[in-house]
Amino acid sequence: MMTYEERQEFICAVREAANPAPQLTDEERQWVRLAIEAEGRKIRFRDAVIEKTLAGLAWAAICGMGYILIDFAKNHGFK
Repeated sequence: MMTYEERQEFICAVREAANPAPQLTDEERQWVRLAIEAEGRKIRFRDAVIEKTLAGLAWAAICGMGYILIDFAKNHGFK
C-alpha cells in the first residue's frame, strides 16, 4: 500500500510524463517555415549554378573541338 505522500509523488510523476512537449509559438513556426524555404532556395540555386556551369563547359568543349577540326582541315589543304 502507498502512503499519501508516495501517492502524491506518483500522481505528479504521471502528470509530468503525460504532458506533451511544449509547442512552438506562431512566431517560431513562421521562422522555421521561412528557414526551410530559404534552405530550399539555396539548394535550387546551387543546383542551377552546377547545371549552367556544366552546360557552359560542354559548349566550350564542343566549340574547342570544332576549332581544332577546322584548324586541322585548313592545315591539311581543305578549304
